Amino acid sequence: MTLRDTPWVRTGRDGGPRGLQHWCDHSHTLSGPAFKLSDNVGDCVFCAGQIALVPCTMELVKAGPRAQARMAFSHMRKVLEAVTSGLTLGHVLQAHCYVTKRQDVKTVRDVWDDLLRTAEQEDLLSEQHGGRLLVAVVPALPRGAAVELHATAVRDNPAGDRTSCQLTSKVACMSIESHAVVSGDKQNATLSLSVFPTVPGPEAAGPQAAGALLEAVGATLGDALKKMTADGLVALCARLFYTHDHPLANQVAAGLGDCLRTSLDQSSPALALVPVLDLSDSRILHLSCWLSA
Repeated sequence: MTLRDTPWVRTGRDGGPRGLQHWCDHSHTLSGPAFKLSDNVGDCVFCAGQIALVPCTMELVKAGPRAQARMAFSHMRKVLEAVTSGLTLGHVLQAHCYVTKRQDVKTVRDVWDDLLRTAEQEDLLSEQHGGRLLVAVVPALPRGAAVELHATAVRDNPAGDRTSCQLTSKVACMSIESHAVVSGDKQNATLSLSVFPTVPGPEAAGPQAAGALLEAVGATLGDALKKMTADGLVALCARLFYTHDHPLANQVAAGLGDCLRTSLDQSSPALALVPVLDLSDSRILHLSCWLSA
């Protein structure tokens, strides 16, 4: 198995956007012959989505979003421990969480932050190098769940050996924030890029802003990937989450693949487009890229 075969990458048959209807079409599915709790590629563990199922009955727990989040995160912790003894949520390098209601975003973030604080107190993680959680709002989840968690972990020493870097720039009424974390063994890394409006209303989504924003996002991402490639890491795959009803987000999503291929040629990552209802912290789009040596 290669990294490109993992569930993290399988977003659509053609690699293109699935559309919001995908979430509803698959909201009743969860398990079957092809369902696996995790996939291992070297020292990386790619965990399948976890929801708040009661283990003995495999029925969704009858509880609110906070309890569902705690149970889903607990399931994720047990999957990691089952793969490798000593592997914890502190080893997570990248995490995505889906919710079906906007008001649940803060609840899920609070539960995640509590877990990371516990990891820090147990010296399993340093504050700067923990896995950042992206929360996306989607129309539906399997079994009618309120919360689903996906995570990728690495067998390293997250408390002391990881390195990170963060950069922020502004263009076209938007703020672009990139954040990279490299695993302790320097063999794996995650690069995220988020776009936030700095001016509300139509001005932030005007037609003149689209080209400038796409160019800036492509340049920021391309420069970061080129630097990490020079350090021996290769960008293998990326997911671009974008708010489906925001004009600028749609235009960047439509053009980013060609932009990266022009800039990076053969080193451009496989890009999957994922439209969502909303993103945490007022983002209009968020890209998560996985790199490996």
